[in-house]
Amino acid sequence: CGVENPYHAMVQFLEHFANTVSQSKPHIPASAKVHPSAVVEGCLGENVVVGPGCVVMADSEVGDGSVLEANVTIYSNVKVGRECVFQAGSVVGSRGYGFYMYAGERRMVPHLAGVVIGDGCSFGANSVVAAGFITPTKIGNHCHFDSFVQIAHNCCLGDNIMMASQSGLAGSVTVGDNVELAGGAQSAGHLTIGSGAKVAAKAGITKNIPENAVYAGFPAEDIAVWRRSVVRLRQMGKK
Repeated sequence: CGVENPYHAMVQFLEHFANTVSQSKPHIPASAKVHPSAVVEGCLGENVVVGPGCVVMADSEVGDGSVLEANVTIYSNVKVGRECVFQAGSVVGSRGYGFYMYAGERRMVPHLAGVVIGDGCSFGANSVVAAGFITPTKIGNHCHFDSFVQIAHNCCLGDNIMMASQSGLAGSVTVGDNVELAGGAQSAGHLTIGSGAKVAAKAGITKNIPENAVYAGFPAEDIAVWRRSVVRLRQMGKK
């Protein structure tokens, strides 16, 4: 038989089967260095450093040689690769920002699929990577994020991506390899930023960006068009 609201039924199904008590046990090898104030319930690789106030929740993995500085939180269902660095206050795997309406109420969408991070990545202070809904949020190898960077639920990032401070991606954005976002650049959700693209500071991305393009402005457009537009507007303003 059918259900009144398929989306709500799916959410109930997921919450029912996800809310089970974890049976995993912490794994902390002798080579790992864990500060006495840290809480480690997940699995650490060799030579991992966990600083003061950090939390590594159950059912999470931190790869060999990775460093968690102070007050870093790694949620459940997060898998971190080798040689990654998380500066103070970074949060990985927190619930994404999503809601739906049911029976006249706004309800939270559970994000239970976690995050998968490749090797050699770095995360600036107070950066956030949200967990995926049904499939994990994914970040490739050798990606580097400045302070206060936001990567929302179900984003899929390639390799060698650079994001400067206060830049952010809304949910379900796909980013190719070798992409650069300057400070304060922001993207709407469900878009694609092609490999090799560059986005100027404070730009607002509202549509897909082709490979190797350079975009600026709001709404973001090819930087050559944006520059001509700015010149014309200044000329009009002086008349």
